[in-house]
Amino acid sequence: MMPSDLCEYQRSISWRGLLTCAFFARCAALHSFLQAEPDHNDTAVNGTQLLRYSSEPLPICLSNTGGTCAMYNCEARRGPTECNGGECLCKNGYCASSDGVCYPKPYKIDSKPVRIRNVKWPDMYMYVSSYSHIVQVSSDKSTAQSEFFVTHLGSGELMLTSKMFTDSMVIGHWDHTEGDNNNNLRYIVRTQSVARNPPVPKLTLKLKATSDGSSFKISTHREPGRFWYLQHFSWYVHTYWGNPGPQGHWVFEPPLFK
Repeated sequence: MMPSDLCEYQRSISWRGLLTCAFFARCAALHSFLQAEPDHNDTAVNGTQLLRYSSEPLPICLSNTGGTCAMYNCEARRGPTECNGGECLCKNGYCASSDGVCYPKPYKIDSKPVRIRNVKWPDMYMYVSSYSHIVQVSSDKSTAQSEFFVTHLGSGELMLTSKMFTDSMVIGHWDHTEGDNNNNLRYIVRTQSVARNPPVPKLTLKLKATSDGSSFKISTHREPGRFWYLQHFSWYVHTYWGNPGPQGHWVFEPPLFK
């Protein structure tokens, strides 16, 4: 298949013996978008500093510390902040980190995106659905939906931004709409738009290397014991308390740390 055919056809998805084919009307500029190089034009929207990759914005500085100030002033430990709408936001020139503190430097973002492959089922890669924005897996490893930009926050913590939806970061989320018929909550992995400047601790992920160092377990900053994994006969990314085994071990391609 020629690269331009991606605008008409989404690859077949092979799932442990099951074959699902899906055809979509893709934008005519998809291939050129996948090949786009950063032009490094900075801008700022609603307290969020953005780095533009071609025409798509990529966040390099977020201001929401996760602190509140509806009743009390922002904690001094957060550094230079201002109270806005009951939220403690970093002042201009400072960026919020996973510890809720403002630092005078933008985030470090890898220039090339990564793919995230499962160890148990090595032909499966994390993939952002264009319909629900839920993170699932697919054998697709050639389109922007299966690629992510990595923002490093230090101490094994990072944020993942979808290459296809560069205003959205991957998070863990308790969701009513994805629960069962009794409206029970289900913890899902999905993307969160940064347009409304969400708290950085909510967007932060933690990596824990496996015992042989060949892969990582992924969790959120707020729930470090809940690891992302794949259930049998499902291509949604679920979560598991404790050691998830190889179903919850992930390889970054190319490697994050060299």
